[in-house]
Amino acid sequence: MKHKFKVGDSVIGIKPPDDIPAKVVELLPPRGGLAVVKIEFTDAKGTMTTSIHENRLRHYDSHPAVESSCFRRQDIFRDKMVEDYKAGKISNPVYKPYLDWKSGIVPRPTVTESEARSIINEASRELETYFDRYPDAFKQLDTHTDDDDVWQNFKEFGEDKYIVSYLYNIESELTTILLGGFLR
Repeated sequence: MKHKFKVGDSVIGIKPPDDIPAKVVELLPPRGGLAVVKIEFTDAKGTMTTSIHENRLRHYDSHPAVESSCFRRQDIFRDKMVEDYKAGKISNPVYKPYLDWKSGIVPRPTVTESEARSIINEASRELETYFDRYPDAFKQLDTHTDDDDVWQNFKEFGEDKYIVSYLYNIESELTTILLGGFLR
């Protein structure tokens, strides 16, 4: 029995409850005539391993090739935000449920409606401090959008442009999700 995956491959289950991104960590002997692999994944309970038939998995690319510059910009933004979160640059614990979801620590949004409101309120409060610190930041926006400069509209915030953009995005996305009625 030949394995279609190799150790180190990123995989995801083809249907719930296996639809969590994982890594192949070991190739196991066949069971029931089917190839089996041991995978490692992280969910709300932590990092775990399990064995699974390969026919229940598919390759998973967490950063697929995207033709659209809009999606490429979103990927660049998310990757930088997650990198900064993991580096401790976004340390306010109120953002943890949202950022754990965005960083893939939990596979699905686990933010409740109450948490979303708290996160939105905190992001708004923090944004106000940056708007007070940089009162002219949004007065002169570029009329031409540079596809390679994700933070172009936040450049007047200097070194704070990243955190301001994260807060702005967190507030905007959660407000949209909340208004859409997608939270419990």
